[in-house]
Amino acid sequence: MARRVTWERRPSRRPPQKQSLWSGGAGGTHGAPSHTPQEVIEAEIIRRQRGHLNIIHQESQTRADIYLFSGDPFQAWAYDHAVHADIGGLPVAFAPPEYTILMKLEFYREGGSEKHLRDIHGILSAGEPLRTAEVARFVASRGLEALWEKHVLSRLG
Repeated sequence: MARRVTWERRPSRRPPQKQSLWSGGAGGTHGAPSHTPQEVIEAEIIRRQRGHLNIIHQESQTRADIYLFSGDPFQAWAYDHAVHADIGGLPVAFAPPEYTILMKLEFYREGGSEKHLRDIHGILSAGEPLRTAEVARFVASRGLEALWEKHVLSRLG
């Protein structure tokens, strides 16, 4: 059974820094400042939007993106509709495809990177049924109707 983890948002003891945060050994990477994992997490927790972390498997260089809960109703919906799997005996919860698709549409709208559209098309090609009616209110509240129609609904047939 999955367990919801809640973070208390509180200011860091240090003022936010404008430089990139790095997690690594002494001296950092490429001359960048070195921060402990706890410092990175604390800095991301206090961000107003999309606190974000990566976990990287060192051997395969496979990366997992972790977005911290911000109280957004769509994030709460995604948590309640998580896709559960067992990976090597470890229970893991993944965001449902609808959540990932909508976030990718937001990122595409903000930055125009075709990578997000390729990711969406890859998700759709997996053939998982989508709860399109259920997420329609989130599509509308984010102003993504045109992108949703063009890049998602039109591909579902």
